[in-house]
Amino acid sequence: MTASSGKARRTSPWAALAYVLVLLMTLYAFAINVITFATNDYRSIVLQAVGLAGLAVLLVFVIWRRVPAAARIMLVLCVLANLYTLFDAGGRRLPELQVEPAAVQAIAAAHAYIRERGSDPLGAEWSARHMPDGTWSVMAWHIVYPNNSGSSRFVPGGHTFYTVSGDGKVLEVTEGR
Repeated sequence: MTASSGKARRTSPWAALAYVLVLLMTLYAFAINVITFATNDYRSIVLQAVGLAGLAVLLVFVIWRRVPAAARIMLVLCVLANLYTLFDAGGRRLPELQVEPAAVQAIAAAHAYIRERGSDPLGAEWSARHMPDGTWSVMAWHIVYPNNSGSSRFVPGGHTFYTVSGDGKVLEVTEGR
């Protein structure tokens, strides 16, 4: 209640909607950061978490004076979770997700290997990891259902591992099981 009017101040519907959006964006960004922690491959997803966390923090500053005091406690918790996401994902994980030129060369070598044997290298999704012995482990997930989205584009065992040497030669090919 305000001292001058004696009435309780109502929260506008736009502030309430923004409050709910902040809560959802915080939850989503925090979950993305925690879930993808084990898999550092997904740069676009981590960028999405950083973007949502930053947008949620900005939105908190816009609606701060328009929400009741009880809601501000939750907004403080949201800001803390978003700052954690920004510093953890943006400051620590994104620099680790940079693509190395050697990884691109290893994928290109596996690409050429497939083309030489008459297959379609474009119907695959690629990733490469540097191994301790200096070789590259290149994995190709073969896209069986290109019109589907997510993991439903692939079939179990529909992948192939290529061991590529540092100079770009395919040393070993292991089919998925």
